[in-house]
Amino acid sequence: MEENKKYEVEFKQSAKGSWYIGSIKIGVDSENEFEEVMGKGIEMTTKMIKKLNGLVADEEFGIDKISKSRGKSLPELDERKRRLYDLFCEKRLEIARKKEVAPLVIFHNSVLADLALKMPTTKEEFLEIEGVGEKKFEDYGEMFLEMIREIK
Repeated sequence: MEENKKYEVEFKQSAKGSWYIGSIKIGVDSENEFEEVMGKGIEMTTKMIKKLNGLVADEEFGIDKISKSRGKSLPELDERKRRLYDLFCEKRLEIARKKEVAPLVIFHNSVLADLALKMPTTKEEFLEIEGVGEKKFEDYGEMFLEMIREIK
């Protein structure tokens, strides 16, 4: 642990997409300092859990409401398209769990948001979405196109 650091928390993501605390390292000299550091650590962890569950303001953590990746903002989605985006996220998670990979391996959040925004109905339109190639379309395209057709 680096000098002057009180604690480090390592977060890990399982193959099924769940996040967990991999380890906590605490560097203190007394029991009182330990209790103080742990109290702050628990408070911060609780806030992060609430953030990840969408229960606290994003600004404190600098995280976009839809995407937590690289600070890239995703487009504003109206209620119908937001519902479609949420359905895409659920489908992606279902696929990822079956394949035992992280959800972002299937499609990135920005791809799902773009699909919800543009609502392509053909293979050609689907392939125009940044981050989608022939292989991704072959593996997942038809099921996502079907979801779009059902909501249109």
